Amino acid sequence: VFLNGSSLPAELFMEVPVPGMGAKVLAEYENTYAAGAPAATLRALGKGKVIYWGTTFSKAAVLGLMDLLDLRVPYEDLITVPKGVTVVMRAQEEKRYLFVLNYLNERVTPELKCPLRLLTGFGGIVDSLELPPFGTAVLEV
Repeated sequence: VFLNGSSLPAELFMEVPVPGMGAKVLAEYENTYAAGAPAATLRALGKGKVIYWGTTFSKAAVLGLMDLLDLRVPYEDLITVPKGVTVVMRAQEEKRYLFVLNYLNERVTPELKCPLRLLTGFGGIVDSLELPPFGTAVLEV
């Protein structure tokens, strides 16, 4: 798959999306029977966008799409976590929340880049966070 100037692998399967009305081709297949055919399309729909990716995702493909669409991790300025720890951001009206989940059987210390309000445990404003094995925390941004 040729995406944004880079070649990415198309593994396991390849579907060839047919760009519908208003859809833009984001990527094309290369070096296969489908060379030159669309591999990914983008279409505006309502307030959002729909992306059709015609093959399996790889980390390189996700990073390439994020770069192409100028997307970033919404919490990268707030917290850094080690491998094995997941962060999910949710929003309700004007408030944003971080759900931090430790999937490891060991204590971890995510790096908070600014003070945040801890809503779990003893709560309050914190500038550091420690999660027990398989622990969770909810932070208000």
